[in-house]
Amino acid sequence: SERQDNPEIFMDIALLYKGKGMLDRFEKYGTEALKMLLMNGRNSEAAQWAVEMISEDTCSEKGSKLLIRAANNTARSGDHQTAFDIFNYIRKNSPSAAISLKASISLARLLAKSMGNPDHALLVLDEAKRQDIDPRWQESIAEVESGIRRSSAPKLEGEIPTL
Repeated sequence: SERQDNPEIFMDIALLYKGKGMLDRFEKYGTEALKMLLMNGRNSEAAQWAVEMISEDTCSEKGSKLLIRAANNTARSGDHQTAFDIFNYIRKNSPSAAISLKASISLARLLAKSMGNPDHALLVLDEAKRQDIDPRWQESIAEVESGIRRSSAPKLEGEIPTL
């Protein structure tokens, strides 16, 4: 349909509402625009629009899911700082505990693997573990934490000499 092909209309409407201070409407239309951008594979524009959305501090559950998708695409494209900003925002602001935890895990992986900062990654996971969460999430966090610790452990060169 034409609506699917034209997220710009929704972005324009969202920005009009933003200008009037009607942030609930901004979030509603902005989320729809983000969904269309992602569905059309317009990942670079979706990342820019996601940054626009998080700048207004509006975060619904549906919006959070789409923001995570945008952040994952952004990280894959190599724009680690923008992905960091989006994941960090979601983990702190999503109304859904599960989405917040997904964002924490994704942020930790990004920090450890792509940004070379395993210490910060472990701090993010420590903070996530302190939430009142289901045992499956505890297990997921523990697996990621273990992987980060293994990959960031000092590597020994050659054989260990015997004395």
